[in-house]
Amino acid sequence: MNLKGVKLTIFDLDDTLVDNREVDYQSFAMVCRIHKVRVPSRSRLANYRNQGMKADDIIRTMWGNKSHAVLGRVKKERQELLVSGNLWLQLAHPFPGVINLLTNLKKQKIQVAIVTIRKNRRLVEQQLKKQGWQQQIDFLFCGDDVPDSGSFKTHASNALRLKKAGYIEAMKNLNVERGQTLAIGDDPDDLQAAFDLRISCVRVRNSYKDT
Repeated sequence: MNLKGVKLTIFDLDDTLVDNREVDYQSFAMVCRIHKVRVPSRSRLANYRNQGMKADDIIRTMWGNKSHAVLGRVKKERQELLVSGNLWLQLAHPFPGVINLLTNLKKQKIQVAIVTIRKNRRLVEQQLKKQGWQQQIDFLFCGDDVPDSGSFKTHASNALRLKKAGYIEAMKNLNVERGQTLAIGDDPDDLQAAFDLRISCVRVRNSYKDT
């Protein structure tokens, strides 16, 4: 990665710095147990995700002929598990090398910001504290920093709006120009926000996403 001229790196959090695969698995496993449906193996769920299957498709596959009657309820129950944040705080963990990357950026005097659409700043700060990242992060933007930002994982246009707002706030607060900023994320919204603001960006592919 060429960092010449870069004074600020803006990272997405979920599936970029933090691996959510176990969170994803346990959210499905828990709703399966609630409804007395066979819990899939981790390898089977990973295979579904690697095929590009969305949550709706996975629920239909696991519930079979009964899926049409329970899809809405199961989706809601699983979403509540994800939004509460307890699973995420307990089970999410950093990808290998993340702490070294953040430390090296600081050594190079490159500022580090995290922009996430998670609408729970307190929970995000707890996660950063748990990982020991507080000293490496110069600026944090969360979904609830914008009034009427909606719920976590809302529709694409709202997620894109939040990302753009977060990028702008990071550059403003850290006094860095767009041409000196690099955005790093795994989601198309991360890249689109950077493109719209004329910021350089890098897309990473880590854990599969819940889309």
